[in-house]
Amino acid sequence: MFGKIVNNIYRTNKITCKSGFFIIIFYILSRCLLSANGIAAMRNCNIDNIIIGQKLSFKNASGIDYEVINYQQDNLKLKMEVIIPALNEITNKQYSPLPDKSWVKLEKQNFILKNNGKANTDFYLNIPDNPQFMGKKYQFNIKSYTLNLPNPIAVKTEFYITISEGIDINKLINEKGLNNLSFELKPDKYIISNFPVGRKINLTQFSKKIFEITNQNEQKYSFDLSVRSISDIDDSDFSIEPRKIILEPKQSEKIDLYILIPDEEKYYSKEFNFELKAQVSNQIPEHSKISVITIKTKGTVKNSMKEYEK
Repeated sequence: MFGKIVNNIYRTNKITCKSGFFIIIFYILSRCLLSANGIAAMRNCNIDNIIIGQKLSFKNASGIDYEVINYQQDNLKLKMEVIIPALNEITNKQYSPLPDKSWVKLEKQNFILKNNGKANTDFYLNIPDNPQFMGKKYQFNIKSYTLNLPNPIAVKTEFYITISEGIDINKLINEKGLNNLSFELKPDKYIISNFPVGRKINLTQFSKKIFEITNQNEQKYSFDLSVRSISDIDDSDFSIEPRKIILEPKQSEKIDLYILIPDEEKYYSKEFNFELKAQVSNQIPEHSKISVITIKTKGTVKNSMKEYEK
């Protein structure tokens, strides 16, 4: 679900990832602060669009662990702790101290590290399901400090969080019963070879394969159908019939999809991709299914039309 992230402790990173239906953006302003005393940690991090009432794993959302690196001795004992800064310690005045330390839970706090070893852990954010927190901005810190050095040393990471002003999509899905709403669009993948250029073709007639939508529910639903190119072809070159379908419970209906690949040399012997989408009408959040269509053209218009006419 989340993309691969390449870590570089000397480089500024921007991590963008999906949690449920919302975007969470982590701005790691400085991936690592290398302490002169020999331990290093991320300097600061912004976490945006946190949803109230949901438990967020830093590792699952960002693709990385929170880590501290030991450049000190072997067998270094290290402890991590969540710290709520005092109001006069807040560096960005748009933020306030996190109201409750219990909203942040470290998966692991105590470590014994070799020289050049890393203390890796996940942590969890859980903002109470209370609308008063929506849109608020808070700061908390994670402090890491040594336990077995004559002169203890420490580093901290400042986390700046913004709580979403939006609704909880998962709740809305449950309230509307969309978690039980079921329909089928088939096939989910559709590959056609030797497709003729220069003529609008009904894919069902050309390939003898059928596009079909089925309402698997116990009540009637309306579905909106659309098709778009995900390749370099103008959107006016294809269409779908019908664009709206009303299906009774357990009813199925075939879909006619028409595609025209222009008679231009740049489209000969190429591969193009299209996306057929069926969506339950007037539903928020969107409830939809996708079929991906791959079309491979062959040769010139003359040769390809011969293939079609056979």
